[in-house]
Amino acid sequence: MPSKIQIAKLQTILDDAAKKAGALKLLEAGCGSSTRLTIPAGTYVVGIDISQSQLDKNDILDEKILGDIQTYPLEEAVFDIIICRDVLEHLSDPEAAVRNFARAIKPGGLIILALPNLRSLKGWITKWSPHWFHVWTYKYIFRRKHAGKAGFAPFKTYMRSSIAPDRLKELGDKLGLNIDYFQLYEGGVLRILRKRIGLMGPLWKVFQFLVKMLSLGRLDAEKTDFVIVFSKPE
Repeated sequence: MPSKIQIAKLQTILDDAAKKAGALKLLEAGCGSSTRLTIPAGTYVVGIDISQSQLDKNDILDEKILGDIQTYPLEEAVFDIIICRDVLEHLSDPEAAVRNFARAIKPGGLIILALPNLRSLKGWITKWSPHWFHVWTYKYIFRRKHAGKAGFAPFKTYMRSSIAPDRLKELGDKLGLNIDYFQLYEGGVLRILRKRIGLMGPLWKVFQFLVKMLSLGRLDAEKTDFVIVFSKPE
């Protein structure tokens, strides 16, 4: 989940793109029922989701597509911006979705991806723990009473190795995309959890050190999420 700082950064990227291109055609991939971004005036917004009920609730869309972003035949080079937020981790073939985006974006367009960091402790736990554990965590740790019910998080998660930051960068390079922005950060879920269990200050620093040491440098305790923005050369 993008933090307030990252949402602000993405908003700036979106607003700047609107200033340069004028009226935008934007795709929200895995749009769900809403967006946390303010859509620039004059933007034509297309949303694609596998859930008809989520599409029905989304009132910012000019066009709604019921489909799977891994397989749906998006038109070639038609979008100025593609946003995919907290979706790739739930796909069995996220690489297919990114390839689909690369085909559908116009030259000069941007692909904005926000997702969990597989190279973090949280990402590793999410990948290898069963779904019932995710539901239990949402319900009893984060106190979301509807957790696990139809239309409510947490959703089935795959966390394929292809969505690790380094792997996504490699895929973008193979697809001829440039990296305009990349940032690892601490997600909201971890911040809430740390406050609830008192994992703060020096204790948190010690915990981070232990995670790094015991994982031989492979896992990061703090940087649970990341944003990457690809651009397609003109």
